Amino acid sequence: MEWWDSVLETGGELWDSALETGEEIFNAKAEQEVKKAESDPDEQRKNNNDYQQPNGEPVTQIVPTLPDMKWVMYGVGAVLVVVLLVMLATRS
Repeated sequence: MEWWDSVLETGGELWDSALETGEEIFNAKAEQEVKKAESDPDEQRKNNNDYQQPNGEPVTQIVPTLPDMKWVMYGVGAVLVVVLLVMLATRS
């Protein structure tokens, strides 16, 4: 049963390290939010207009957006069906 003890010990160490990492992330995020809350509101509002051109027009997106993944999966499925049909047709 030594192997079981080592499995439990390893699992406990992994669990502890995961909790420590989560706690570090939470503490960093909490500190960031406290700094944001304690800072000057005008300083926080300064960058709110990053997405407007100087004349007030909204910035249009230059980079094309990715297609909806549902349609990509339909396309991949259709290609696989066609390849399967071609393979079956050439075997006969």
